[in-house]
Amino acid sequence: MYFPLKDSLRVVFYFSIGQNYNPESAILLLRLQAILGVGNIKIELNHTGRPHIKYVVYNTQEILEKIVPYFLFLYGQKRFDLGKLHRIYDLSNTLSKTFDANLALELIHLVYSTNPKGQERKITLAEKLSTFNCSIKDPFEIPVVPENIDLPSLLGFL
Repeated sequence: MYFPLKDSLRVVFYFSIGQNYNPESAILLLRLQAILGVGNIKIELNHTGRPHIKYVVYNTQEILEKIVPYFLFLYGQKRFDLGKLHRIYDLSNTLSKTFDANLALELIHLVYSTNPKGQERKITLAEKLSTFNCSIKDPFEIPVVPENIDLPSLLGFL
């Protein structure tokens, strides 16, 4: 997810999962699309010129209602990121009606904490905070999403 504009707190939700193209990865992602009943398949050339296949979902409600529950058993950073989506959605809706500096601070930090090793953002965290008169030094602790301790069941994949 990201903020499309520097001076706005509107959040655009975006989910993608992909890998370098091969017939097996295409079958896997097409099956995932069929199971969830949402999203699109994209094939692009990566920076080395190799085909890369991705399953993408742009619709916020589909991400919250289909993607998040389906990927309940993820581990690591992706689990933490998915665990923040509902709070980000709620904050974004609240801030679209009335501005609150503390909620803006929380929203900005939560959005920037997702996918920290992903694509570089067009607007830095410091710039975004400054736009809304928040300091990078303002106290804010990102809530911890508990790590997944449940092991996936083989039966769940059949």
